[in-house]
Amino acid sequence: MWESRQPILFQDLTESGTFLRAVAARAIGLEFGLGLPVEYPEGFGVAVLLSTRTAPLARSIDIWRLHGKSDIEHLHGMSVHESPAMRQSSREIAQSLALAAASQFRPLAIDLAAANGAGQSTVTASFGWAWPSRDATGVVHVATVVN
Repeated sequence: MWESRQPILFQDLTESGTFLRAVAARAIGLEFGLGLPVEYPEGFGVAVLLSTRTAPLARSIDIWRLHGKSDIEHLHGMSVHESPAMRQSSREIAQSLALAAASQFRPLAIDLAAANGAGQSTVTASFGWAWPSRDATGVVHVATVVN
């Protein structure tokens, strides 16, 4: 599964046939997760962030694929406890983060409240981060998290 070197969103760990620790996740209440490919000089690995829906690591997680320098495709995502308007706002923030991280090809984290001026922000999220990676064919994928 990790041979593709793409970020993976596990929306239901307890029912996943590909998540090796699904039984253990169910036993301790973990419900979803995000797998991030990590390339290092000696090889390739994976970082996995796991969470519950009652205390989620983020309210919105998305996976994107870059086509060219500024054309980005939303592959899939999930939101936890968001209204449709908040989901749209989170996806717009995530798309901007994904494009910025892909253009620099480095992880990116941003304090959204500080970036928009404390106390006067219309942004409904407090932070966001993006993790770019190249899949096995060289195409850039970006995982984003907005909270």
